[in-house]
Amino acid sequence: MKKRYKYLLAVLLAGIGAFLYFTRDKREINVLVFSKTEKFRHESIAAGKAAIQQLGKQHGFRVDTTEQSEVFTEKKLSSYNVIVFLNTTGDVLNDAQQ
Repeated sequence: MKKRYKYLLAVLLAGIGAFLYFTRDKREINVLVFSKTEKFRHESIAAGKAAIQQLGKQHGFRVDTTEQSEVFTEKKLSSYNVIVFLNTTGDVLNDAQQ
């Protein structure tokens, strides 16, 4: 085999290997959007929730939304990979939840 073809084959195999490596992770992504307010309430909260939910649909991740601070326990949060604090205001979590 000519040197040029060996090089091309090596690049092709490396590309296939990289593709397989980066597409192998099929775990589910779960996002919690938390938007509780204690003082000023942003008008954009509803639009922010809708935008994140739309991103979830487009990119295949689950989105839950809440304004209930009771969800902030180790057990309940263990099912989420990402937590988004969407325009929260005031002291929305107690010491244990923090």
